[in-house]
Amino acid sequence: MRYIWGKDETGKETWVPKPKRQGKKSAAVHLFGDSYVSPIDGTNISSHKVLVEHNRRNNVTNDPDSLREQGQRELARAGNIRPEGTRRERIELIKQEFERAESSGNNRDRGR
Repeated sequence: MRYIWGKDETGKETWVPKPKRQGKKSAAVHLFGDSYVSPIDGTNISSHKVLVEHNRRNNVTNDPDSLREQGQRELARAGNIRPEGTRRERIELIKQEFERAESSGNNRDRGR
């Protein structure tokens, strides 16, 4: 429980439990957009709820969903990659790559 400095029931200043915030009560409007016909089974997709049920029934996902999952997999995989060699060896390798790029004839600064 969190506490804040304030007045208790008797009016004495002391640490009192922090009141829980009450969310603002308002209507929520979720726009789905235009309805469309599914190319998979021909059903009319008119809301998000219908889309979720359609995807579950046909064992498919939306492209943004699959891209999000792919990104999460790649981030998890990237977290497990450890660089090879010592720091000194990696620095030397980077220097060699710069030298190779400069000597390859693709240097933009050559004409200046």
